[in-house]
Amino acid sequence: FPYTTLFRSKRLPIKALCGGEALSFQLARALARSVDTCWNVYGPTETTVWSTRRRITEDQARVTIGYPLANTRCYVLDERMRPVPPGVVGELVIGGAGVARGYLGEPDLTGRKFVIDPVTGGPDRIYRTGDLVRQLPGGELEFIGRTDFQIKLRGHRIELGEVESALTACPEVAQ
Repeated sequence: FPYTTLFRSKRLPIKALCGGEALSFQLARALARSVDTCWNVYGPTETTVWSTRRRITEDQARVTIGYPLANTRCYVLDERMRPVPPGVVGELVIGGAGVARGYLGEPDLTGRKFVIDPVTGGPDRIYRTGDLVRQLPGGELEFIGRTDFQIKLRGHRIELGEVESALTACPEVAQ
C-alpha cells in the first residue's frame, strides 16, 4: 500500500496518536511528514491502555514504543523475572498507577499475569505483558515480538493454539 498516496504534500493541522497495533516505519514516516505531531503510543488494556509513548519525527531511524508515561514503570525482565541489561531482549512488565487489579472471575490467569514487583520488592503488582522488548542505550523501548503465539487481529487478541485445537477437532483436518 503506497502511503504517499494517502498523505499529500500539504501538512495537516492534526496531532496523530498511533496505537493498538505495531506502527510500521513507512507509515510512521508518512504520518510525521503529513501532520503537526505524531505519537506512537503503546500499552495493553490491563494497564489503562497507554503505558509508553514516543514522538515520531521524519528523521528517525526506527520506530520504538518509547518511554514510560508519568506514574508508570517499565522493566525488561528475563524468564526468572530479573532485569536484563540494556540491549538484551526480555519480557516487558509494567507497573504503576494504571495497572489493573486482575481479571474478573479469573484468579489463575490473574495470578500468572499480575505479580508482585520483583525489582522493588514492594507490595505493588506489575503486569506481565507477554511482549518482548529491548531497552536501547538512551532508555527507549523497542518492541521485538511476543513470548507466546498470541496475535492481534483488528484489535482482538487471538490465541493461535485455540484456533489450531478447534481446527484439528474437525475430522477432515489431520494437522
